[in-house]
Amino acid sequence: MLSGAAEHVGDAYRQADLARARIADAVAVLDGLGRRSESLVPVELRHAAEELERGLGLISGTAAVLREAVLEERGDTIATLDETASPAEERGRRPPQ
Repeated sequence: MLSGAAEHVGDAYRQADLARARIADAVAVLDGLGRRSESLVPVELRHAAEELERGLGLISGTAAVLREAVLEERGDTIATLDETASPAEERGRRPPQ
């Protein structure tokens, strides 16, 4: 049960991380199109990026708690559970796709 939850949390992180990247791309495009005196980037878009950052932090914390709970449930303190590793940790272990 906890492993399944950890997998869902990992999926949520990946989706939010993708959304963050897409918002960053949109901001870059709009910044490039805007005149120097006024930005074309809506305040709401910048706010969404900030909220995604906050959400990603919360998801990472949740993943860490789940990872520990899964290991404890299994009585396994040595195993590495890729499905419960936070995406930030996964990026450190695997090349980006």
